[in-house]
Amino acid sequence: MRRLAERFARFYLAASIAAALLAALTAFAYLRGLRSQAAENGRLVGVLVAARDLEAGEVLSGDSLQTVPFPDRYLFPGTFTDVSQVSGAVLRHPLRSGEPVLASALVQPGVGAPVPPVEPGFRAYPLPASTFSFPPSCLHQGCRVDVISASEGSARLLLENVEVLGVFPEEATATYGGAASPSLQGEERACLLLKVTPEEACLLTDAREHERVEVVLRPAREP
Repeated sequence: MRRLAERFARFYLAASIAAALLAALTAFAYLRGLRSQAAENGRLVGVLVAARDLEAGEVLSGDSLQTVPFPDRYLFPGTFTDVSQVSGAVLRHPLRSGEPVLASALVQPGVGAPVPPVEPGFRAYPLPASTFSFPPSCLHQGCRVDVISASEGSARLLLENVEVLGVFPEEATATYGGAASPSLQGEERACLLLKVTPEEACLLTDAREHERVEVVLRPAREP
């Protein structure tokens, strides 16, 4: 019995060694295949893609992006490989989850950003910065303003607690109802986009036609 046990032990030892050698050979063949495939397809690099479904006008950040490996020889033109390259950029059109972020999908400086979505019952009203005195650079998307209309000897609160949808370069007209003046530069060429109801849009249009309008910034925490 003792000799039989020793034979079985030697058999299991030999079988274990053979299995280990087979596993090593298999792993070697697999790694060799990977190296061959990498040499054929190119070096793998991290490519930025949308980590979730993204909407037009959304500001890109590390939370909305992720990197996936991709052969460098098949990279699309305008591909990005690092979040710092696009952090703070604005999307021109929606991206589906996993879709690569390309330069063509981003709003280019000086071209203008997409208009944020407006809920039913509201309108996006463009108010040229040339019509009011408040510095447009001090306004941003999401802040709220009051609109005052003034005529000779009097002033009144026209609109209250109006949300700013954005501040954009004004590409059409610098003054209401007229062509853009070539002498207007910088902030005077900006356009304030306000979220108003149709009735408020009519009030504001009438005030701009017959009176002078001004915007004042509301405190962030004031209801």
